[in-house]
Amino acid sequence: PFDEEFDPLIANLFSLTGQKWRDMRVTLSPSFTSGKLRNMFPHIKNCSNMMSSFIEKNMINGEYKCDVKDLFSRYQINIISSVAFGIENDCINDRDHSFYTNGIDFFKPTPRNILRFLLFQYMPSAMKYLRIKFAPDNVDKFFINLVKEIIDYREKNKVTRNDFMDLMIKLKNDGYIPPDKNDNDDNEISDDSIEKKKKKLTMNEISAQAFVF
Repeated sequence: PFDEEFDPLIANLFSLTGQKWRDMRVTLSPSFTSGKLRNMFPHIKNCSNMMSSFIEKNMINGEYKCDVKDLFSRYQINIISSVAFGIENDCINDRDHSFYTNGIDFFKPTPRNILRFLLFQYMPSAMKYLRIKFAPDNVDKFFINLVKEIIDYREKNKVTRNDFMDLMIKLKNDGYIPPDKNDNDDNEISDDSIEKKKKKLTMNEISAQAFVF
């Protein structure tokens, strides 16, 4: 019983239930075929090269000593920002990058975050009545505004990048993702079944699906 109008980011595939979850799953499934994921691999490779360069640059006498958890969290956030949001960040070299700090703010063990996680896990209905959002206000605003800016820029400048955000824009404008010729499972989808499954996503729904990454 989430309040999606008050808390848009809660309307992601891992929080929805019942028919809403079923409809969203059917809508998003074509985004994760092997062909679509293969197209995104170059973005992951670029992030890997960025991390390799950072390690080589900071080696002393053939050794590199670091906080491995910090390094890999930054590497993973680089991948998420590149593949899911479609923007090239360098959270590895830029220690205070806004994408990294807002992402980390969601997981900080603050009293408010601990309460939020406990309610979400055990008493989700209380979140609606107490008006507690899935993410802190600053994180909520940052990611919703970021998605809107990315989509507005791409549509205005006709930018494509073979990433998750490209697919979300197709769902926003057309209500479906075209079959991929490289995927056998996609080839079995008929035009009639595509027509029945059409569901145009709103900007808030796209923000929620991207944020869950």
